[in-house]
Formats: sequence, C-alpha cells, structure tokens
Amino acid sequence: MNRIAIFDKYFNKYDEWFKISRDIFLSELNVIKSLIPENSRAIEIGVGSDIFAESFGIKMGVKPSENIGKMVRRNWLDLYLFDSY
Repeated sequence: MNRIAIFDKYFNKYDEWFKISRDIFLSELNVIKSLIPENSRAIEIGVGSDIFAESFGIKMGVKPSENIGKMVRRNWLDLYLFDSY
C-alpha cells in the first residue's frame, strides 16, 4: 500500500480517535499551545480533519489525500493537496 492510500483507507478512524480520547487530545493540545508564541503565523503539514489547525487559528495547511481533505471542518484561506511523496 502506498503512503497516500493509507490515509485514504483510515481517514474515518483518524477523526474518531479525537472523540473517544478527548482528555488525551486536550492535554496534548494544551502542551502544544504552551510552546507556540501568541500571534505567530503557521502552516500545518498533514492537516487531517483540521482539529489542531482550528484550535490554533492556523489558516494554511497541506493535506495528504483527497479523503482527508473532505474532513476539513471549515473553509481554509489556503489548503493544498500534497500527493507526491
């Protein structure tokens, strides 16, 4: 299975983890937030469902597959497909 196909195969399960592991996710989010300077500009590589980007106010991202991109919950200013590993 190529590297992109794995994202296409499991994209539904990816987002499910954040729902069933909410406490772990929130702990992880708080640690990352403590390391990011306020008002910094960023790009998320491997957007997934955009749950991290949304939490950090990131407005640009790169997604690994079309199916993962369908999970994005909001309209991005800039969202790119990176399919040439």
